[in-house]
Amino acid sequence: TFLICLILSKVSFDKVSNLFHYNFSAKNVRAGPFSFNTFLILGKGKKDRLHIDELYSDDLFLTADFEKVGSFTRLNYLKAYFDKSISLHVREAFQNSSLGFEAKVSFLDIDFDYLKKRENLLSDALKLYLPDGQAKLQGIFNLDFEEGEDWKLSSRWDVLDHKLSFLKEPIEEI
Repeated sequence: TFLICLILSKVSFDKVSNLFHYNFSAKNVRAGPFSFNTFLILGKGKKDRLHIDELYSDDLFLTADFEKVGSFTRLNYLKAYFDKSISLHVREAFQNSSLGFEAKVSFLDIDFDYLKKRENLLSDALKLYLPDGQAKLQGIFNLDFEEGEDWKLSSRWDVLDHKLSFLKEPIEEI
């Protein structure tokens, strides 16, 4: 199901800078299992480039810059913040196949304690496997998939700082 209760939009074109500007906002959005009280996206673009100045929903803030290079799309940068639990800064990501990509993550900060406190975000089973504490990482993330094939995920992470503790008790077999 997809339902948006109120949408306000504005799209304009600046002939001097040759840029189009966009601004879309909505309230009480529901799309499948997701729902937002507030949603906003604004930015600008031209020919082969799209810049998101701000994408905002209840718990998510994102800014990004995309560029078309030949037949592929490159993400020049992305900054995303989810609530108080995740901060992500990607300095570059590009398609390495028709459907896959590689991302160079300059900063990933995860607060597992805060993340696990969020209602309806993670399953109870998943919460058991996550560590307690916080971690700051950087690295490279690859995702490859071809139509009709399994996804292939690989990554390499360097730990910049952490205060983590893992399971103290064994998990019972199901």
